[in-house]
Amino acid sequence: MQTEQKWESGSESDHSTSTEPGPGEPHTSLGHAADGIVAFNDAGYAQFQAQALQLGFDECVIRHWDANTFIDTHTHSFGVQALVVQGEVRLGVGDRLHDLESGSRFALEPGIPHTEHYGAQGAVFWVARRNVDRN
Repeated sequence: MQTEQKWESGSESDHSTSTEPGPGEPHTSLGHAADGIVAFNDAGYAQFQAQALQLGFDECVIRHWDANTFIDTHTHSFGVQALVVQGEVRLGVGDRLHDLESGSRFALEPGIPHTEHYGAQGAVFWVARRNVDRN
């Protein structure tokens, strides 16, 4: 089975995304945990968490990254939807680089090899995780 990777930066999308749920996923009008979020404060994070749970994600975390941190090619055992709320990150997937800044969002399925390079100011982003070994 082939996995799909989805990227969104601001209003421009590198790949088309579908808001239709897959088999076993809840039906919702949301396509991304960051849909409709305009404030990067406690209320915005609470909305992100609520929407992530509605979409079937298991947990949400706030990730803080130091300036100029580079993480070489790796994968995760969980799928993510994330919203950059401060700073910038360059994500590399395959032969494509995606420059994401505050307000950008992205999604990545489990097992997709990627790199992460955080900018001169570091970065903070909210991450919804969907673990693949859940029952």
